[in-house]
Amino acid sequence: MAIVRRFLSRRWLLAILGLAALLVGLAMLHPYPRQSLFGPTIRGEPWCVWEDAFRRHVHSVEYDKTLQARILRWMGVANDALEWKDLCDHADMLPLLIQLADDDDHEVRMHAVAAISQFETLQHESALPVLYRRLEDDQLSCRINAAGAIWDLKKDEQVIPVLVQILKEPRSARSASVSKHTPTQERCNALYILGWISGQVPELFAEIVGCSKDADEIVRSFAMIAAAHSGKKALPVLIDGLGDRDPYVRQKAAESIQKLGADANKAVPSLQWLLKDSDRNVRGAAIEALRAIDRSRFQHLQAE
Repeated sequence: MAIVRRFLSRRWLLAILGLAALLVGLAMLHPYPRQSLFGPTIRGEPWCVWEDAFRRHVHSVEYDKTLQARILRWMGVANDALEWKDLCDHADMLPLLIQLADDDDHEVRMHAVAAISQFETLQHESALPVLYRRLEDDQLSCRINAAGAIWDLKKDEQVIPVLVQILKEPRSARSASVSKHTPTQERCNALYILGWISGQVPELFAEIVGCSKDADEIVRSFAMIAAAHSGKKALPVLIDGLGDRDPYVRQKAAESIQKLGADANKAVPSLQWLLKDSDRNVRGAAIEALRAIDRSRFQHLQAE
């Protein structure tokens, strides 16, 4: 009994409580238990769980090479990484993505801005301040995606010069930061968004016309895609594209003409000529375009 009374003495009790407080304090240094108890949480899970999942997704190749990933594979534990849409396409993810869009890691920033640009559930005015900051980002992909998201949210023509500069001179717009994308890819991404905007800002059609004559066939093919947003007035550019030396440009021109339907009747002779094209995809696109223009006249044509 004496031992019990001694164990339960005030000094021992204080020591036990102090040790327990120390252990709890140390545990709270890790965000998982701290956020589990006190928040913030996202979709019922601690914030840090989603942040870690996002970072692992961005650096999945590097993560797969880590000791932790190798041990888990050796133990037969599968990587439970979510698909991009399942990971990001939820309104509750927006506060985390806004924070990550300012991250020191340029790849994390780029993917966070891309998610905000891509998913309607994340397109909220609260994202505008960080999106405007990203218009000056070292990564051109960040600038492009930020411009697209800002246009969706605010229709702010301030984004147009940013995209036009990248479209015309991607290397002069680049900073010291290293991008995984080539200048051609960056130009095409900027052109894609400019084409989308041109449906509401007709003056931008001149930029698309210029790109339809670009030396790079990939840029020309994206010009064919972008031209479709300008409707019937793009038909002369698209007809020229049907005669391009590159088959992919011809295919994309035909696909854009298909979207114009009966308004593209003047393209019929050029499309009929493509029925003899050496490229199967071009022939198929020409058939679909002709059927869209006049189904009764060209109903006998069958896709290969």
